[in-house]
Amino acid sequence: INAEYMGDLAAVDQLELDGKVQEMYDTLAFSMGENPLNVEVLWRYARACYEFAEEQPEAATRQQHFEDGLRAAQKAVDLDAQNALAHKWFAILLSKIGDYAPTKEKIGNSFHIKEHLLKAHELNATDPTVLHCLGVWCYRVADISWLERKIAGALFAAPPEATFGEAEAYHLKAAALNPDFIDNAVGLADTYMKLNRKVEAKQWYETAAKMKPVTEKERRLQRSASEKAEAL
Repeated sequence: INAEYMGDLAAVDQLELDGKVQEMYDTLAFSMGENPLNVEVLWRYARACYEFAEEQPEAATRQQHFEDGLRAAQKAVDLDAQNALAHKWFAILLSKIGDYAPTKEKIGNSFHIKEHLLKAHELNATDPTVLHCLGVWCYRVADISWLERKIAGALFAAPPEATFGEAEAYHLKAAALNPDFIDNAVGLADTYMKLNRKVEAKQWYETAAKMKPVTEKERRLQRSASEKAEAL
């Protein structure tokens, strides 16, 4: 990739930081037509699909963009198995697809999600989003229902396992790397609620509520965090 093109990608990354989701998505959708086999474009397009989907009110529209992003992330991983960001966005989007999948598929996907998150962490140990996602993965596995656990036990010789304590550890590592990470602060607070550590949960909900949101998703999270803090 030439220097000029890397400058264009840097400009796209700035749009993401500024919360200009529509502009970022449109720019990368155009770039996908021009550079359909460029790994740097592919993982960024996957990220843009995720961010754009999170802004959409309709479930079917969100699912469509999550699936589109997952295909791009899969292609990026196929083209460069040593790209941490390709693995990261593949895992994140596969996790979002689970919101629309039957239980068997969701459980099966959980193994792949963790595998790609751990690979992303191996390739870049200082990415707070990967650590946060590992915390979310542990939280969700620890929180699965009795029925889902029975199904997992019947379908897989070694079903996924995790604890809320493991979720806490990952979220704390992410917070140390990025103290202004709204999603992570809320995830940590939710984890403390499951551990019945309500004082710490309230502190982290309040911390999340004081952060500066950039996207509509973050504003929704903040409103929820404020309500949960007031209820404690």
